[in-house]
Amino acid sequence: MSDFTIFVPLRTHADGRAGDPVSALQVQWHPEMPRVPAAAAARLEERWSAYVADARAQGKTLFNGPITRLIQAQRRGDGVVELHLGPEEYKTFVVAHLRDRAWFRENAPGVSAGALGNSVLLTRQDQALLGIRSSRVSAYAGRAHLVGGVLDLPAEAGAIPTPEDLVAHLLRELWEEARVLPADLALRGTWPRLLSVAQDELLSQPEAVWQWETIVPLDEVASRLTAEEHSGAMLLDRTQALPEGLWERLTPVARHAWQIWRSASR
Repeated sequence: MSDFTIFVPLRTHADGRAGDPVSALQVQWHPEMPRVPAAAAARLEERWSAYVADARAQGKTLFNGPITRLIQAQRRGDGVVELHLGPEEYKTFVVAHLRDRAWFRENAPGVSAGALGNSVLLTRQDQALLGIRSSRVSAYAGRAHLVGGVLDLPAEAGAIPTPEDLVAHLLRELWEEARVLPADLALRGTWPRLLSVAQDELLSQPEAVWQWETIVPLDEVASRLTAEEHSGAMLLDRTQALPEGLWERLTPVARHAWQIWRSASR
């Protein structure tokens, strides 16, 4: 089985640009929370309490909060990428979708929630930056990944997410993880570009994968990566093949981003 399933593949335009600008996205919002049967709700609370206690014992942070789940992603006949999104809790995602998936698939399949990851490959000319995930993170510790995280809900109560909210989330993640400011990035309006919407099959988690060109050198950005999220950085050159053994050090999403960005340059 592949590392990932592609829902929305890369689009290459007639002028050679690769990826979709924010203006080519539309969000369809489904406000209903999935129904949780009593037995499943009890299982959620029991397992969540255990996972929080275990994380605390390991010096890790695990907390609940409102997130966005991906219901469907598709490219319409007119080329627009349409994302069908809805609300969910991070607790439900961790328990029902990541760690106790088999139990919920058998006993309460409607509860499983595919939280939408939202991450960006930072590039500058022929270089790309990946952060090496620290031992404090819940998945893929020590592996190289993009900058990003699970898409949260808009801060304003009752607000409906928009494509611009996905970009705002990227900017928050870039600041929190790499101290990157908007002034460090290429001009808004043409950037960032959506390369793909795909699912990491190991985690069974969908991800919106973006590319954003930086103005500042990537080695400078690498020096800003925060220790809470990263233990180091990796710079890749798309004109060169990956060194032997490096492929295994990338997360599935990082592999996917690297492949589609590198192929777009040819």
